[in-house]
Amino acid sequence: MARVLVVDDELSLRFTLQAFLKDAGHEVETAADVLQARLSCEVRTPDVVVSDVVLPGESGMELLKTIREAWPRVQVVVITGEPSLETAVEAVRWGAFDYLPKPVRKEAIISVVARAARMKAVLDDNARLEAENQKHRINLERLVEERTRQLSHSESRYRLLAENVADVIWALDMDLKYVYLSPSAVGLWGASMERFLSMDPLVPYAPEDAARLMAIFQEEVALEATPEGKANPQRVRTLEVDSQWEDGTVIPVELRMRFMRDSDGTAIGVVGVTRDITDRRAVEVRLRESLAKLRVVLRTTIEAMATTVEKRDPYTAGHQRRVSQLARAIAARMGLSEDDMDGIRLAALVHDVGKISVPSEILVKPGRLNPTEMLIMRMHSEAGYEILKDIEFPWPVADAVYQHHERWDGTGYPRGIQGEDLILGARILGVADVVEAMASHRPYRPALGIDASIAEIREGRGTRYNPDVVDACILAITEDGFQF
Repeated sequence: MARVLVVDDELSLRFTLQAFLKDAGHEVETAADVLQARLSCEVRTPDVVVSDVVLPGESGMELLKTIREAWPRVQVVVITGEPSLETAVEAVRWGAFDYLPKPVRKEAIISVVARAARMKAVLDDNARLEAENQKHRINLERLVEERTRQLSHSESRYRLLAENVADVIWALDMDLKYVYLSPSAVGLWGASMERFLSMDPLVPYAPEDAARLMAIFQEEVALEATPEGKANPQRVRTLEVDSQWEDGTVIPVELRMRFMRDSDGTAIGVVGVTRDITDRRAVEVRLRESLAKLRVVLRTTIEAMATTVEKRDPYTAGHQRRVSQLARAIAARMGLSEDDMDGIRLAALVHDVGKISVPSEILVKPGRLNPTEMLIMRMHSEAGYEILKDIEFPWPVADAVYQHHERWDGTGYPRGIQGEDLILGARILGVADVVEAMASHRPYRPALGIDASIAEIREGRGTRYNPDVVDACILAITEDGFQF
């Protein structure tokens, strides 16, 4: 059970709420004003604070702000004898878990404190997960730094070797016959100098790479006669190929080459350097593996946030995941890259994260929301943006979450953004969100089915919804066989 702090200047109400919550198994402390509450929080931080708005001295809203800043995971339930829209909006804006009017019923306070305690437990778990992820990220960053240092060291070593003719330095005439070959060729490929100088210089390369080198030489010869070629006589071609010797050994090498010229600038041959880059290739592989691990950490964090929202709103559990599946199918139908599809899928997984700030009684209300409740509900897009905006995603996740209730014709919310000003991820999320919501059960109505969902987006094609996204969604369902 949870540690609960009850803050109210009415002694009888403090004792009553304390008795209710103790009967429910919670450990309960009380305070008569904000100063006592702060001291109690500093001595032993509670899981849930139940606070009146009107208190002597500082108000319950000031206590709420203090708790949000000093103990952000502590859940605050606001109670008041003078309920109003302004008070409700203020409470939600400062992150209150729920908002109850006086007189407070025993069943209501026990229920909301239980839910708040569960939310605190989820946030604590997420904090521990984030700490573990941060530790993993630090370890990965150290690994990347070490691999980068090794790569830098490797490049320095290659420069030193080049100064001592450790790389293979060579020169060919325009008939591709050796004019010069450094002795380091023996160390790289193992044959004698006499044999090297008597053979075709393309022999030490795999057939496909030998053909590629010949094509580059012919391109450079043709370029010599053009204005572009004349304007850049010292141009250098760099490429990586596989050197393959008679015993089948494959050595990745980097080739740098350019024309040799006589005194009047005429090309008389090709000079180049062949460098063994086996170590560099190995480091690049390890760096790519490190990046892949960082992507896994990011995906895990996003999925943990999605789970948090689902625990808060059990009636739509799985909604974000289903929207992410459809959003990715739409993106695939539109021909987006794998990287862009991953970004849209992750944005869809947390598109409703702002509902953490919506009172639970509104989330689970079985009937239609009244105007005040709808106003509070509509704040979740902006709340989600505020949660995500400072996270450095490689995709515009926060903007997609902010705009996912905007509409192509500007009739959406919160800002009435329309047309090309809507980012692509938000256009896709808007359609996927509507289709999933209509196809699934909601507290205020049964599921309408996929046919009704398709009819809705087809009717709104070009007005409420982007035409390309609607077409891709319908094809993903009707032709690709997408199912939730």
